[in-house]
Amino acid sequence: MRRLWTPWAGPLLVAALAFATRLGPLLASGTLDDAIEYDDGVYYAAAAHALHGELPYRDFAFVHPPGVIWFALPFAAIGRVAGDVVGLAVARIVLCAVGALTAVLVLRLVARIAPAWSLLAGLGYAVWRLPVLTERTLLLEPLLAVLVLAALVLLVSPDGTRPSGRRALGAGLLVGAALAVKVWAAVAVVVLGIWLLWRHTARAWPFAGGVAAASAALVGPAALAAPGAFVEQVVRAQAQRAAIPVPLADRFARLGDLWSLPYATIGERAPWLLPGTAALVLVLVVVRAWRVPAARPVVALAAADVALVLAGPTYWYHYLAFAAPLLVVGACAALPTPARGPLADGSERGVWGRTAYGVGLVALVALGALVQLRAVAPPDSPATVRAFAAAHRCTWFLTAAEEIRADVLSRNLADGCPRTPDLYAVLLAEEVTVQSGRARVQAESAAVQARVLVELAAADAAVTRGTGFLDAATTTVLRTQFLQVGGEAETLWWVRRG
Repeated sequence: MRRLWTPWAGPLLVAALAFATRLGPLLASGTLDDAIEYDDGVYYAAAAHALHGELPYRDFAFVHPPGVIWFALPFAAIGRVAGDVVGLAVARIVLCAVGALTAVLVLRLVARIAPAWSLLAGLGYAVWRLPVLTERTLLLEPLLAVLVLAALVLLVSPDGTRPSGRRALGAGLLVGAALAVKVWAAVAVVVLGIWLLWRHTARAWPFAGGVAAASAALVGPAALAAPGAFVEQVVRAQAQRAAIPVPLADRFARLGDLWSLPYATIGERAPWLLPGTAALVLVLVVVRAWRVPAARPVVALAAADVALVLAGPTYWYHYLAFAAPLLVVGACAALPTPARGPLADGSERGVWGRTAYGVGLVALVALGALVQLRAVAPPDSPATVRAFAAAHRCTWFLTAAEEIRADVLSRNLADGCPRTPDLYAVLLAEEVTVQSGRARVQAESAAVQARVLVELAAADAAVTRGTGFLDAATTTVLRTQFLQVGGEAETLWWVRRG
């Protein structure tokens, strides 16, 4: 009888489900080429600026290492030829594929640590709302997660066998690339470096060499072009970033963000319940999983990553996503190994039993998750704002995301219109010298207002969605020099007077 289950069936099932849960809602809502984020517009715009000969730190403010810019260069190049909406849409499809790859790597790693639960781990990660909402567009956390997870796949073996020098070097290169995307990867450098020194001392050196080589190659050119600005923006601006208070309960709630639970109501009535429950579960997972030697580097890194995010000065919905795959692996390592039944049976029948068990459980999770996965389309049509922007030579926008949505970012750069990928980065860089000691908004930043005035002076049209970035003086300039000629929903269209 021909075998229906092959070694590739599980990974293909996991990859297909993960890809569908990430891309499907974007297609269903028509938002694949629309604005759904602030940050993805920043990273795409930074890559577009780099294509025009500008470098981060030297020519524009950027508060992260430049790795994501180099990653986004092919998409910006596509946008330069086929239009920015096409470039960003391709980037989102690729990030959905990155999420699918991460789900498969979760399966692979769990197969080495807790084989009975590997398929369930991959399927569970595929529909977990926390990574699903993150791994659908151009953000830092999906890249961070897949690079660190791939490094762990190279390093971890079921029996604790020492990894080869090539594997250690490859893991170092991957972690170094992650460090070039976001400084949070420094936690992985420290944790995995200590683990290698403790367990496989000789392999710590090729790992460290790989980290140094990859990070130097990816960060060096931009950092050396403006070393002072690099330190100010990537190191000091982040280290001195003022806190934006987010209740601990809200941060913990993301870890269990599967169902339509009334988190706010629960937090008001019993503020200790969510963080207390999540903390208890995490402690139990760490204690139980630590008993599995192969899981220890994963557990240590997951605990350190979660602590980093929970203790950080700011918090956004996608921050914990980079630790999500490690949490799944750790949770599976904490589960008991079945002694009998379909999950313990290594035969084909046992595989099918495990599949049925996993698919059934994940289907219940997906039912709750998919209800919330539908992307919400903006209140106005992108077609109308694209037609308005196309009729003018240099149209100004508050954010890069809105400029991409209008499909004119690359055209504006080619025409020499002064633009800034991230006005919020300008604010954070200014905070290094101002040191207000509190979280400010763009309207309170003299540097942001000065930059906006430069851009408005060169524009013959403007599109605004609210004026939250502008102070009273800049708003007056906008209303004095430009005439409002229309709009749709919250979006207003302006043309230069006279």
